[in-house]
Amino acid sequence: MEMVHIAPAATEERFSCRRGGLTIRGRMFRSGEGVLPAVIICHGFMANQRSVRRYARFLAGLGWAAFTFDFCGGCLRGESDGKQSEMSVLTEIEDLRAVMEYIKQRDDVDAGHLSLMGCSQGGVVCALTAAKAPEEVERLILFYPAFCIPD
Repeated sequence: MEMVHIAPAATEERFSCRRGGLTIRGRMFRSGEGVLPAVIICHGFMANQRSVRRYARFLAGLGWAAFTFDFCGGCLRGESDGKQSEMSVLTEIEDLRAVMEYIKQRDDVDAGHLSLMGCSQGGVVCALTAAKAPEEVERLILFYPAFCIPD
C-alpha cells in the first residue's frame, strides 16, 4: 500500500508594508502554529502575486510561512501602489527589501531562516537581493530567472 501525504490546508492572511510613500500589499500562507521559517515568493514581469500562490500554498503545507506580494508598479491589476513607468529591477529590489524587513519584525517568523524564491524577473530580483545580503538569505530558489535583462 502506498502512503500519500496530504498537506493541511493553509490559512491566508493579508499584510502590507511601506517603501517610501508606497504601500506594498501581499498575503502570508501558513499551516500550523508557532514560529516558522519564511519564504518570500516573487512574481515575474507584469504578472502578479496570484501567479505564485500555488507555490505559497504548497510550501505552507510543508511548514513554511510563505509570503507573496505585488511589486509596486510591476504588474497588471496588482494590489500594491505605484506606476509601471516608475518601476525597474532596482525598485523591485527595494520592494523585496521592504518585505524582508517587515517579515523580520513578525513574532511568528524565524528571521534566521529566510528564503527567497522568484520567477523570471522576480528571480533576477531575488538573486540580486541575495547577493547584496547573503547573511540574511538562507536559501535562494529561482524558476526560469530572466538573467538576460541586463542585455
